[in-house]
Amino acid sequence: MDVAFNPWAKQIYYSKKEIDLMCVQELKKADCLPQEIEPVRIDRFIEKHYTGIRYDDLGEGVLGCTSFLPTGRIEAVIISSRLDDNRVPSERRLRATLAHEAGHCMLHASLFLQPSSLGLWGAPRDRKNKKKQIVCRQESIAVVDEGCRRKYQWQEYQANCAIGGFLLPQLIFKEAIGRYSRISPITKIPRLTSDPNVREKIARDLSDVFEVNPIVVRIRIQETFPSDEGQETF
Repeated sequence: MDVAFNPWAKQIYYSKKEIDLMCVQELKKADCLPQEIEPVRIDRFIEKHYTGIRYDDLGEGVLGCTSFLPTGRIEAVIISSRLDDNRVPSERRLRATLAHEAGHCMLHASLFLQPSSLGLWGAPRDRKNKKKQIVCRQESIAVVDEGCRRKYQWQEYQANCAIGGFLLPQLIFKEAIGRYSRISPITKIPRLTSDPNVREKIARDLSDVFEVNPIVVRIRIQETFPSDEGQETF
């Protein structure tokens, strides 16, 4: 990683599978993991398990912010009030932003225990109250996959991975996608068609079920059932 994108004394590494597992474990601890196929109450999870949520005008291009105390305790999750415009895409983006901030809460509190930590690159610091903040801008909050080549800061990449982990927990998502799969007569392993039109319809159907934007589901589908058009059309 470019030094300019790693201002912390150390970099914490998590695989996507580890983040997925941690998200499920945290949801279970807070008793917020759905028992059936339905949206995760991500706002309730954050308030119950981590801290309160505030809504404020954070300025142009800033979607969210997580504030930490020097002890590593989470002081607040702050979400841009500009996301609340009563449109479905915005409501789903709000849910993604909350899941992103929950990712910071889960993965990065320990960074603020390090005396050498200077704060996130470009992040404001409240010197009076000795608080530090991870400020998440619009260009930093996106759903990512292993093939992503965009140069995210590593902690932003990890928080983005948590969007799918919290909003589409693997335990629930596998049950939901299983309704569209079929068992291979030879391997006895579930398979999903590689037809892009069918996969897109499934993504849109499940985006309504889980109240997320379709791109979140598309990536989850690809992770669970990688497209293999060559074998499908041979």
